[in-house]
Amino acid sequence: MFYRKLNKKLDYDPYYRKLNSRMDYCIDTPSGLRGMIYYDVNVDSDSFASYIPEDSKIRWSLVEINTSIPVHVDLDVKCSINFYLKTDRCVTHFYEMRHDVDTKNLSDDVENALFFHDYFKKVDKFIAKIGDIVLLDVTKPHSVKSFFDSDVIDRKFLSLQIKDKSFEQVSEHLINRGLIDG
Repeated sequence: MFYRKLNKKLDYDPYYRKLNSRMDYCIDTPSGLRGMIYYDVNVDSDSFASYIPEDSKIRWSLVEINTSIPVHVDLDVKCSINFYLKTDRCVTHFYEMRHDVDTKNLSDDVENALFFHDYFKKVDKFIAKIGDIVLLDVTKPHSVKSFFDSDVIDRKFLSLQIKDKSFEQVSEHLINRGLIDG
């Protein structure tokens, strides 16, 4: 399993304060920067306490995406819980390595977080709607694409990035809290 939708919706506009840009994966185009930007953010942690496993190393981010994002994994994070504020008709695909292609030249370097699409086959997907809360295994290759031919999208979500607990551990925590159906 690559993701789990929570049985609870974000039915309010959470308080958060956008701080500085921490990192971006963007290219400069004639129409401006295109890609994904991670911002440090302050959130009302008490509102989200039930989502966070005890003694977890976490980081909150506000993520803004304005174009399709190619196949990648998230570095330095084991899983994330995304609280979708804007979704703009996008699908998140998950992939597994294809076994029928020659991958001997594919780098094992962890710093190489982007992958050649041809090396992977789609194995799962989900469509987030505004208010959805989704646990993702971001160690698995995934991408974000628009429903339409256009690469221009408008997607924004708060991301609770968990650095030291696996997708399975966090999934079990959320089941025990009644936030994911077992």
